[in-house]
Amino acid sequence: MVSLYSMLIEIADNKTIEDLQQKFSDCFSLLKLEFYRHPHHWYENSDEKEALPPHIMLDHIRKNHAHGFLEFFSHTKTGAFESELREKYGLHVQVLRKKYGVWQQTTGTDQLSLGEQQKIASLQTML
Repeated sequence: MVSLYSMLIEIADNKTIEDLQQKFSDCFSLLKLEFYRHPHHWYENSDEKEALPPHIMLDHIRKNHAHGFLEFFSHTKTGAFESELREKYGLHVQVLRKKYGVWQQTTGTDQLSLGEQQKIASLQTML
């Protein structure tokens, strides 16, 4: 059974990519957020050459400079989480899951919740 909890991330121009990545990883230790120059669609990989470094400030990568708080839950679908960051805040992200010690994009499993992604990752680290 996947535990039910929520997380709140502040989205503001004075934050760095790393700030958001750390906050996300505090909640999902076996998942990771990567940020990209361009968006991807559901079930589509992001191009690794488009990945942005963690030290970049959000105001340098967003056209939509809305300040706000993104609340998400362990039952939030991975694809919906990525879409909300893109639509509300102009951030192009991909959730990655640790699989046998290697970070892999969760492409193909966008319909799974973040909690389910975490659970799958925990099972794969035990093998």
